[in-house]
Amino acid sequence: EPINGEVFFGLRGGSSLAHTEDLEQDADADLILGLGTERFDALLYAGFKAAEPIAGSDLDASIDGGLLFLRAGLEGRYLLFPDNGFLSPYVGAGIGAFIMGWTFTNPLTAGTDIITGDSLSGCILSASAGVYLARNDWVSLGVSIVPEVYLYDYVTAEGFNNDYFLPYSTVKIMGELLFR
Repeated sequence: EPINGEVFFGLRGGSSLAHTEDLEQDADADLILGLGTERFDALLYAGFKAAEPIAGSDLDASIDGGLLFLRAGLEGRYLLFPDNGFLSPYVGAGIGAFIMGWTFTNPLTAGTDIITGDSLSGCILSASAGVYLARNDWVSLGVSIVPEVYLYDYVTAEGFNNDYFLPYSTVKIMGELLFR
């Protein structure tokens, strides 16, 4: 049986409520493409997260500037009261992938190579609770709280063992605008 749904697109952005011992608050932005049914929304997202190290931390001493995460993934949302045009709550979960890059403060020498930066990939797991403040046939405006975990790979793109980056968890507040 075919799925009766509507395609939508939009954008979202936000920031973390807390930080780790190495990272300050960060900024997120995503483009969204989705398919919505009466009670369920499925989203594809692609975007970035920019994070600055805390001044004086080990990470701040090692890298020049901040960390940039490029990411993409899937998210599903279950609408609790789909007929509500205002204050329509939902819960959701997501999975994605990312690549995080940085530039070293002091370039590394490996044989004849000079390494000025590196990157590390991994997986993102998230849950969400949100509310569509307004939701109609043309537009949806929403806010959400999103706990997420970034799980890092074991080896960097330059072939170094990842002995520094442990799983990174955060809780962020997001705002979004979707066009239906």
